[in-house]
Amino acid sequence: VYIMTLTQREDNIPLNGYECTFAIRENKIVYASGKHFFGAFAESEEAPLLNRANILLSEKARKTRGTVTGISLCYVLYEDTKLGEIHLAPAYKVTYGEGHTSIIDARSADLFE
Repeated sequence: VYIMTLTQREDNIPLNGYECTFAIRENKIVYASGKHFFGAFAESEEAPLLNRANILLSEKARKTRGTVTGISLCYVLYEDTKLGEIHLAPAYKVTYGEGHTSIIDARSADLFE
């Protein structure tokens, strides 16, 4: 039995919240715990990304309080219900010393729920 933990990435950027531990026996997955997306992503147009300063200003405008301990680029999955497609959206993960995080759209500075 081989056990591995994978953080799903696209272009070496992590897909937020998609980490999974797999157990493999005889070339078959016999156990999985966590989240992993088994599918293809629809192509979408690229948009300019906001910089970290703009992301932090958007957090301040939302009156998010706390000490920022980290900010990193990631992707989130979102479904285009009109087209029935799943897309990767670039986002920033803002981590606070108090233990909470915000996931913010890197194109619009909107908060992902």
